[in-house]
Amino acid sequence: QQRAKWYPTQPNAVPIPYNPLHIESPPPVPLPEKLWGDSWGFTALSAYDFEQTLPYEPIPLRYLPPNLMPSRLGLASTTPIPGVVVDAGRQTMALAQWIQANNPAWLSYVRGEPDGLILDAGLCDRWVFTTFIDPDVAAAGQRFEQRKRESQGLHFLLVRPDDSGMTSTGLWLLQQPQV
Repeated sequence: QQRAKWYPTQPNAVPIPYNPLHIESPPPVPLPEKLWGDSWGFTALSAYDFEQTLPYEPIPLRYLPPNLMPSRLGLASTTPIPGVVVDAGRQTMALAQWIQANNPAWLSYVRGEPDGLILDAGLCDRWVFTTFIDPDVAAAGQRFEQRKRESQGLHFLLVRPDDSGMTSTGLWLLQQPQV
């Protein structure tokens, strides 16, 4: 207690409180070009539809922790769960394996010049998943963020070869901490 009062009076004292658990978040780096998919888009499924369909699909790479299921979070069955779907074409398995290996934490839409979609992963890694300048996509990004707030930060990332609906390669249920 005495030391806490004494330290700020010292000439070399740093006025910022020390937080030993704080980890610096570096600027995001671009996703490796060899992993870029063919197309992507924002989407949403009701909490009910999400729980009744995607967990039962034969998707080889997945992260669906039971404690993050919408019903376990107490979300209404009609709550939209936002998501990002990537149609990765020939890069599908490579992209899904890369995502799995990097331990995805959450996705976020970031406004800027250009706007972008950032993937936070691992302990402090950040990746530029994609960038865009289209105002319609930016509006969808804002809706994505609004829906995340309404679903306690819950959202998903789905990687598939194409939009045929026949197969998917990777599915991650993610949650961004609320601030």
